[in-house]
Amino acid sequence: MKISRELEEKDRCETPEDYWKIERDYWNYVENQVDPIVRVEYAADLNVKKFGSGFGIKGQKVADHRAKPYVEHPWNLANICSQADSLMQFPRIRDISGINVPWLYVGMKYSTFCWHYEDLMLYSINYNHWGKPKLWYGVPEDNREKFEKAAKQKNFLLFKKDPNILLDINTMIDPYYLK
Repeated sequence: MKISRELEEKDRCETPEDYWKIERDYWNYVENQVDPIVRVEYAADLNVKKFGSGFGIKGQKVADHRAKPYVEHPWNLANICSQADSLMQFPRIRDISGINVPWLYVGMKYSTFCWHYEDLMLYSINYNHWGKPKLWYGVPEDNREKFEKAAKQKNFLLFKKDPNILLDINTMIDPYYLK
């Protein structure tokens, strides 16, 4: 947490331009491996039944009073699969982590999740509970083939070695390259 506070103090974000500068700096680090070296801590795929959720979950102690009204709310990600009109009501026979049991992610500035297809090609729902705004990139289904073509051009050797690389989570591409 000390590292996160130091980065936050160094890069105060008060205007949209401040955030765009951070994004440009980030992609410069990724694409060109320029200094300074930045240490980033990130936790992914934490099962909310074990680690809790920013929304709160029935039967778990709610650590933050702001979450209490959402414990039983239908849009609580832990409750979506139990809604009558939800497609996700059908795999209720057992818990499928990341499908009908949400995952929790904890990150700091520059924490990253690579370009990838979602599990089972399903849609993804994400929610930023607290902290600074988060920047998401997404590709609409009707642009999927264009995205794949650009990704293959950018990472030719990786795709040659593994044609299904976008099913894994290890591909980084500056979105400005994709334009």
